[in-house]
Amino acid sequence: NPPGKVQREFLALGDGTEDSIRAVGWEYWREVTRQIQKSRADVVILSGEYFFDLRDEGVIELGGLLHDLADEVQIVCYVRDPASYYVAQLQQQVKASYAIRTPGQFTMRAEVCLSRYLDAFSDCVTVRSAHRSSLVAGDIVSDFVRTYIPRASGNGALEHAPELNTSMSAEAMCIVQSLRRHGWPDRNGQFMKGSNHVIRLLNDMSARSPQTDPSLRPDIHARFLDKHREDLRFLRRQFDLALTPSDEDSVEAIGTPPGWTSGDLREILDVERHDVDRVLFELMEQLATSAAS
Repeated sequence: NPPGKVQREFLALGDGTEDSIRAVGWEYWREVTRQIQKSRADVVILSGEYFFDLRDEGVIELGGLLHDLADEVQIVCYVRDPASYYVAQLQQQVKASYAIRTPGQFTMRAEVCLSRYLDAFSDCVTVRSAHRSSLVAGDIVSDFVRTYIPRASGNGALEHAPELNTSMSAEAMCIVQSLRRHGWPDRNGQFMKGSNHVIRLLNDMSARSPQTDPSLRPDIHARFLDKHREDLRFLRRQFDLALTPSDEDSVEAIGTPPGWTSGDLREILDVERHDVDRVLFELMEQLATSAAS
């Protein structure tokens, strides 16, 4: 990617200049090639969600790098429907920022991104649904292993990898956004020890107290499908992949929902405010108990 489009965790490794950012990137890639050469593996898997965001020149450069490493290259992409993909993006944003992209600002761009790979890799591109109901054993790693490297099926280390990126509930997302807004309003894009601690507490609480799985309010969800109708049709036409029922493609959202331009998760997510207040009270109670003991 161009230096100005590099993700936040990599920016922190350089001194902010283009030269240092490029140096970090090339050192990462040299380490990848060293590991591959040392392993003498005949199959190598490179996995990362940021591949989806590469620009035209980035995909072309990636193709050159991969073909230097391997005789055969296969591109596999797992995609969600636009609404759940947006919610997943919100999950990541709010962990390090109170500022989020509003529903109206977000665009999945599946056709644009995947067309770049089709142009660069031709018929070596396959796309599958990332929804658990569509996955082998309901797990993306198991699905990948059994679909693309079946000879490795039964390898417990591959198929039962720990889930490190735990999802927050809708209530927890709202609480964390409020905490970031008031506690670190000028530290967007940075993970903070205090908010990380609160996120861990909220995730632990979800096992003991009922909380809501995050999803968009129905009116925003409908508007989202309407906005991404062409992306959904492209996936169905190009890859025979239906992420939503076909009749939803013909549903036209009426007007602009109130939360469409909002940056407040309480107006975007399908969650009751009294539930957010209840979970906040439980969190404060737990923090007070810990401080007193």
